[in-house]
Amino acid sequence: MPDMGEGGGKVLTWFKKEGDIVQKDDVLCDIETDDFSFGMSTDDLEPAIMGEILVPAGGYPVRDGTILCYLWHKEDDDDDETKVE
Repeated sequence: MPDMGEGGGKVLTWFKKEGDIVQKDDVLCDIETDDFSFGMSTDDLEPAIMGEILVPAGGYPVRDGTILCYLWHKEDDDDDETKVE
């Protein structure tokens, strides 16, 4: 979870599901705070595969720095994993 300030944020909706291909600027989920909501996107230059979603949608409060999901990348014939906060 990005730094949302006091009270953290909530994942409202996931737009990608586990196994989906994720491209640069794809919106992964909607996040809401007490003050605003926004679509969280990825800025990875290479495509990735949506890994495990650790925080379900549903509006449960999540603290800053919590890992929301994993993105799997293929680099130089090695598996690589990115945590999305």
